[in-house]
Amino acid sequence: MSTWLFVDVSSIAWAEFHGAARGDPTAALVGTVGRFLRLSERFAPANLLLCFDVGPYNRQKLFSDYKVRRGKEVFDPAQDAKDQLRQLLADLWRRPSQPDLPPMVAATGYEADDHIAAAVQGIPGAESAVIVSRDRDLLQLLRPNVLMYDHCTHAQISREDFRTAWYDLHPFQWAEVKAIAGCDTDDVPGVPGIADKTAAKYLAGLINPKTETHRRCREFTESSDYYRNLTLTRLPFALTPSVTLRTHPPLTADTCAQVCAKLGIELPAETFLSDFGRRYASRRA
Repeated sequence: MSTWLFVDVSSIAWAEFHGAARGDPTAALVGTVGRFLRLSERFAPANLLLCFDVGPYNRQKLFSDYKVRRGKEVFDPAQDAKDQLRQLLADLWRRPSQPDLPPMVAATGYEADDHIAAAVQGIPGAESAVIVSRDRDLLQLLRPNVLMYDHCTHAQISREDFRTAWYDLHPFQWAEVKAIAGCDTDDVPGVPGIADKTAAKYLAGLINPKTETHRRCREFTESSDYYRNLTLTRLPFALTPSVTLRTHPPLTADTCAQVCAKLGIELPAETFLSDFGRRYASRRA
């Protein structure tokens, strides 16, 4: 039985860009494709589904300040390089019909999280999946047959791990935690001064009802802001396209080289086998 790998491509790409690639967009793309190979080998036999963010996001129609800081960044000398990486990623996902590429999914207005959530809903009955990302919003998707894997630390978290760490809450309640606590990364405001742990304790019934903290959390959960936040944090977002899962041939180093060649990046296959991003960045320095 194979494992489905639902990959948050943006999460991996930015980790490569700011890590081994040292701000080189081409090296980051090479490193990202190489990570697909290593994931395939680590969880073999595995089928990858590569999921992409494509803005502007539909959540901004509900709440205009959603991820507002990402559109108002101060001058960043590396911004041109980041734009180049975004373009390379866009070129990558625009080639879904290529037989040597794993299946890809992207739709304007939706985020990789939404596509991953839709994919989780479509897992064949007896099969399992691994969500590859560092984005904690995806914790709500944990199931007995669905794990989450951090591609930087290599840590895995299961449904049981989540319940142990978060006061016996069920993973689906993570959206409620974030609706109360808010999310700085996405510019979603919650109860001032209430972090994830306190919000989780409130939902678990571990906050004394006579305290000010309990009162503030309770009043917020009765407000329209809470229900707005819940719509923003719950996955998938409304009207996310469904995802059809399909198997594909195993990735190889030769396949990775062919993929990059189609994007105008000519490299020998061995580049992808180990420490590819750092080695490639050094060659270009």
